[in-house]
Amino acid sequence: MLLSIRSPKDFWMGVLYAVAGTAALLISRGYPFGSPARIGPGFFPVIVSCLLMAVGIISILRSLRGTDERIEPVKLLPILFVFGSILAFGLLVETAGYLIAGFVLLFVSGMASRYFRLSTRSLLGMIAFITITALVFIKGLGVSMPMIGAVQNFF
Repeated sequence: MLLSIRSPKDFWMGVLYAVAGTAALLISRGYPFGSPARIGPGFFPVIVSCLLMAVGIISILRSLRGTDERIEPVKLLPILFVFGSILAFGLLVETAGYLIAGFVLLFVSGMASRYFRLSTRSLLGMIAFITITALVFIKGLGVSMPMIGAVQNFF
């Protein structure tokens, strides 16, 4: 019985997830796992890597019975937008603060999508997302990053 890959997209996505999960599992095996009552630093990486490997295996199996889809060529511009937005966030967060850095991150990474349009709805979504994440991470969890940066250091 010869197995044929009917969906290359699912197959290669599964391979990518399985390899990433395996690499994460190998890297995290040096951390103590702990016990259910007192989890160690290796608990979360092991669980996430096992989930990644499971998703990869399921995707590979799905590729054997899926439809024949063509893999489109990689578009570099969206990758540059996303990478640039993360880089800008890292450079801006200390000087401009989380609110401005978060807005730049969402706006620039949104430009990676061909469906992104700057509208009232998208602006309200960005404001809501930045507000909620600021409240959760900075106020709730105490992550030490300035909400509003020192504007005089920015220019």
